Amino acid sequence: MGAFLRTMGRGFLSLGGFVAEQQPRILLVGHAAQGKEVAGRLCARLGVAAVADCSAFALEGDKLRCTRPIFGGSMLTTALATGSPALATVRPKAFARLPEQAGRQGETLARNLVAQWRAAP
Repeated sequence: MGAFLRTMGRGFLSLGGFVAEQQPRILLVGHAAQGKEVAGRLCARLGVAAVADCSAFALEGDKLRCTRPIFGGSMLTTALATGSPALATVRPKAFARLPEQAGRQGETLARNLVAQWRAAP
């Protein structure tokens, strides 16, 4: 992970620029070591807060309601992510894999952040 953290500086600026360009309402990031680092840096760059280690989500108007475990998982609490974008980290295996639906496709926005990172001064 050390190499990831050392090289993240300029590459992270490319990711922050991509998020600023696309202006998503919600950002979900994996709650693993690298995901937590990315989420924290994005929060600082975008001026929003994150809700960490979430296991369930619901939209409540323009806010994201996040459910997360506390006290070693013995209780659950909810928090509202009110910033724009709403940013949360998702705990591993929080969701079951959905069965494939024939003909259904999502939109992929591709950017070569590595090339942008290498080109940055």
